Amino acid sequence: MSNRPICPSCGGGNPPTLTVCWKCGALLPITTHIQQYPLPASNNPTIPAAPSVLPTDFQTQPTSVLVPYQPTYTHTSTDTLREIAQAKSKQDTNHTKTGIVILTISYTAIAIIIAASITDLLLGLLAAIADLVAIVGGLLIVVGRGTFGRAHSRNAILSVSLFIVSFGTMVVGKVLFAAALVLSRIPNGTITYGTTTSSTVNPYIILYITSMIATALIGLAVVFLTYALHRKTGRIILSISYITFLILTILMTALVLQGFAIRSSIILDLSSLQELRSQYEIVQLLTIIPTLAFAFSFYLALRRINRGEIPESTAQKTLPAY
Repeated sequence: MSNRPICPSCGGGNPPTLTVCWKCGALLPITTHIQQYPLPASNNPTIPAAPSVLPTDFQTQPTSVLVPYQPTYTHTSTDTLREIAQAKSKQDTNHTKTGIVILTISYTAIAIIIAASITDLLLGLLAAIADLVAIVGGLLIVVGRGTFGRAHSRNAILSVSLFIVSFGTMVVGKVLFAAALVLSRIPNGTITYGTTTSSTVNPYIILYITSMIATALIGLAVVFLTYALHRKTGRIILSISYITFLILTILMTALVLQGFAIRSSIILDLSSLQELRSQYEIVQLLTIIPTLAFAFSFYLALRRINRGEIPESTAQKTLPAY
């Protein structure tokens, strides 16, 4: 018998070493015979070996199917982003509303304190407390600036910068005042007391001029703090209030310096000093008008927030474009 396997497909003969047909590529049946060798002789009874059955088809073991790697992408859903934006907007709005309420109450209290300090100067000390409370309200507005747009955010940062510059101006003015006052008291190497001359007036000029500049910068910072939250009417009120406040501040400073000039003269005119004091009190009372106007402008901004006019919805702006 020939050991050359015959292709069941094309009938061609193939070498015994091949498992597939060299002509058509079909699988070849295994025709290799296994040679049986006789077992060695032994005294034990022999057990006939079972005939070996050669497979006619190839038996293939199951192979695992390769699945391409598919990376999993995690992203925040649209609803989650909207919720985050709404929560941030609500928090900023609450901070801004609280800050504006504090500013409104503080400026109203300052106006009342100015009116009352004409009769009792000790009540003027309460104005410092009201100013500190107003600073807290301003800081809350700065914290919640993000939701109200770029213009308001920029103005809030500018307001903080102006306030810092004004504080630095006051510190520099007091340092220069102290230095000039000490030098003016030692004209010939000896310290003198109880005299008011032109040399002792100069330190007070430095003090009041620097204080006037610092006050003007603080007023400008207050304007920028809520300027972008207003419509045209509110902005006009803010601008007029600041201009009025600035003019009155300059007048008050001029009256104070004029009083020092009178005191430094050789002949002291008490009637002139009394007249200047009366004029100063009148101008001080007039500062109630711009102070209440500032408080009213804060109320207008608060009303816009309560009505939902501001801030604009930022949820859609923060959503990604898919």
